[in-house]
Amino acid sequence: MVLLTDGNQTGPDLAPDQTPLVDAVQPIKNLGVKVVAIGIGSVDRNQLSTLVDTPEDILTPKSFDELLGLVRTTVEKSCRGMYVTDSQISFSLSLSPSP
Repeated sequence: MVLLTDGNQTGPDLAPDQTPLVDAVQPIKNLGVKVVAIGIGSVDRNQLSTLVDTPEDILTPKSFDELLGLVRTTVEKSCRGMYVTDSQISFSLSLSPSP
């Protein structure tokens, strides 16, 4: 799962009934889903760390323009059977059931 965020959970003053990040992400982690967190701009890396398994799964471009340069990295981390050329990103998907 690729999660695009501003990197800061809304505070309890604006969202008093919010679920803490550690609790919100646990069902996804229990399913074995790999999370890549992309925090745009000024982010709280500690919050992003709660969402992912390793620090390498956090990308922090300073702007949406810089994000375009990180697309290749994100694809490489999150997709199987892909290949990248200088002019395109291609995917090979398997529709067979997982073992």
